Amino acid sequence: MILGNKYEKNLGEDIGNILNIEDEIYDFEITPNRPDCLGILGIANELKCAINRKEKQDILIKKGEYEKYVNILSEKENIDNIGINIKSDDVKRYLMIPLYNIKRIETPNVIKERLKTMGVNSKGDILVDISNYIMFETGNPTHIFDLDILKEIAKKKNNDNKVILNISNNSKNIELLNEENIELSDDLTISIKDENLALVGIMGGRNSGVNENTKNILIEIATFERKKIRDTSRKYNIRTESSTRFEKKLSPRLPELAFLRMIKLMKELGVIDEKSFKNGKINVIDYKREDIKNKLNEEENDLIKFDSNEINKILGTDISEKEMIDILTDIGFEKYNGKKEILIKPYVREDISRKQDLAEEVIRFYGYDKLEETLPKVERGNIFENNDKDIVKISKKIRDILKIEGYNQIITYRIYIKRRPFKVRKNRKTNRGRECICFK
Repeated sequence: MILGNKYEKNLGEDIGNILNIEDEIYDFEITPNRPDCLGILGIANELKCAINRKEKQDILIKKGEYEKYVNILSEKENIDNIGINIKSDDVKRYLMIPLYNIKRIETPNVIKERLKTMGVNSKGDILVDISNYIMFETGNPTHIFDLDILKEIAKKKNNDNKVILNISNNSKNIELLNEENIELSDDLTISIKDENLALVGIMGGRNSGVNENTKNILIEIATFERKKIRDTSRKYNIRTESSTRFEKKLSPRLPELAFLRMIKLMKELGVIDEKSFKNGKINVIDYKREDIKNKLNEEENDLIKFDSNEINKILGTDISEKEMIDILTDIGFEKYNGKKEILIKPYVREDISRKQDLAEEVIRFYGYDKLEETLPKVERGNIFENNDKDIVKISKKIRDILKIEGYNQIITYRIYIKRRPFKVRKNRKTNRGRECICFK
């Protein structure tokens, strides 16, 4: 790159400073138990507590917010001759949303640039870009079908315009969006009659995707059994951003967040307006909504007991109850009916079920560096209890006690004294002719 003579004085200086394009890059390693952090909002929710921001902005949605904006229909109902028929237990949650009169606009540069930072180039289609954007933002993949194409397929297969999507295990072929044609073998697909439309959780089919002429769409936002998605992905050696997330056991309540963010973004960009849906609310077929609601009312699934004394005992700390509550509420916990003894865990967290999990959440933000270095305490009892004379077991107990007392264990070659090997114990079996010696 040639900058010109005016920049000669800046030779050797960082190019970012010269062109005023300097940016900061943060690299996060997400543990397998935290799929909620596979989206920007999940990371942001963690950081707001970690950096102790004074302004505590609610990043995640509250319970009941989803219901304010939608007219929920069960999987047994249909919207404008559109319905679903789910025949697999691998579907954990499925939202299906039809939208009409879509405005075809160019993707704003800010979205293109943000997608680029995620390693994804803009596809030149606003609907595809929005779908990818929401996935990276919330962590929950979405998929958009061309509704008019689905109606054409249904008319060809059923001689009417009634679109019934079947979600079941299928063994027919499918041509994917990457133009790969594969023969399926009992894999989870979305289909109309015997025509496959998508390989569930991995990639959509070429025959039903959106294009520059798309006017009406059908949005899919779902969660699936992670093992099924992982096995299918490995079977055909197809790994996508979508499959990577579904393999991590996404919360069945996360689709609500993805839905609200998508609708909000579409409205802000002018892709949809009030004519895109009816009666002021968006009609949503919500598979397993009742199951999710029932689980919300079960203590073992949503509520967790809180006791600051027990947490301090686990951690070996003396953290005040107020400080613990402040940390936990900052990352999304809520008091149950105003009671501090019972907390409502964040709806996107599937990895919290017991007091040890609460202790981990507290110490993450309190600071591991504040823990005192101490040796674990053990009760010294009779090593020969129960008349156990097995030399191997007794030796192990002795080694454990010595290590607790601060001794170190080394393994060395046999020591010879006066041409006779020194042995710790007669007839002791050794590893490769070596003896164990303890020293302090």
